[in-house]
Amino acid sequence: MTIDGRCSRHKGVLSSLLCARCGDTICPKCMTVSPVGYRCPDCSKLTKLPTYNLPKKLLLKVLVVAIFVGLAVGAILFVFALSLGASSLPTYLNYYLFIASIAISGFFIGEGVSLASNRRRGRTLKLICSIGVLTSISLLLATNVIGSGIFTNFNMLVALAVAFYLATIRV
Repeated sequence: MTIDGRCSRHKGVLSSLLCARCGDTICPKCMTVSPVGYRCPDCSKLTKLPTYNLPKKLLLKVLVVAIFVGLAVGAILFVFALSLGASSLPTYLNYYLFIASIAISGFFIGEGVSLASNRRRGRTLKLICSIGVLTSISLLLATNVIGSGIFTNFNMLVALAVAFYLATIRV
């Protein structure tokens, strides 16, 4: 602990700031703002909150789960589309039921990623959820359930936006 008015790391700098933890004199160049005051570089080694801490092993697991859930949801949507085609419901009702199912599918992908990550949160998990939704939509595009006109159809774009939103708010 130095209280001679000089920074303990930069000897030529006069300062009256003290580290809130150890009491060393610090200057504006080396101070770090922490939730409890200014700290020196040694005392300011902050760790991430466990909710946002994502080890690489967990990220890989979550990515695999997102792709798997995306494929499963895509397969369920494929079967649902086939069953709607065989039903005796009016065509416009089949269309809107399928649009709604695409929108709701984002919730299940987001929930799967959230469960796999032990309810952790963060931007990286939001990106992984988006990969899951894209996997689901890619499966529908590959099986020709929805054509490439999906990107020009306003209702389908709204359904995709809702699916992405519902997936990403879960994490």
